[in-house]
Amino acid sequence: MQRFFSVHVVIAGMLIAGLMVAVGEPASAQGVLQRKPVCTEQQDPVCARTRRKVLATYPNECYAQRDRARVISKGTCPNVGCVMVWTPVCARKGGKNATYSNVCLAEKDSAVVIAPGQCPEICAALNDPICAVDDAGKRGNYHSACEAVKAGARVLHPRDCRGDRPCAQGGRGVCAIDPQTKKPRSYPTLCDAEQANATLFYEGSCRDRR
Repeated sequence: MQRFFSVHVVIAGMLIAGLMVAVGEPASAQGVLQRKPVCTEQQDPVCARTRRKVLATYPNECYAQRDRARVISKGTCPNVGCVMVWTPVCARKGGKNATYSNVCLAEKDSAVVIAPGQCPEICAALNDPICAVDDAGKRGNYHSACEAVKAGARVLHPRDCRGDRPCAQGGRGVCAIDPQTKKPRSYPTLCDAEQANATLFYEGSCRDRR
């Protein structure tokens, strides 16, 4: 279940550095290095994969070839700037769950990431209660993290929700993922984190593990 508590952190830093071995430009019959083609300003955009494995839109096919990018399709890329890596996440859009290849693609599609990994279709019959929040911001108890994600809810923490009663002061602090900034933030107690709809990262202040 721990994998569901670091939804917005596990993906950070996932970039592919496409290692290219320099072999030199092909020579012409006279032994002179060939020049890069001169491209016109004709606007006939194409979507191509660069040497760094990133999708990018070029004004026309000539510019893509000059950059040694492989043309994928005519027209602009639907998800420009996202690295094509398979680090799947389950995200929600329009009241439905969908698996995206990575966080970047989900966010480009304006989907809200609710869990790492592919969206579950079938859950085992478990009694491992967790607290989760749904699309409408309503918190509720679920039998397992799988059941929560399948229902389109984002897991907040293990055990049942505490409800809206006032949080006791002086409890142990926790580090949780702020739903607005998507970054770790320290909260005075688990109760405070829950009421802020923040996903538990670990117990103790965020400073404790720096």
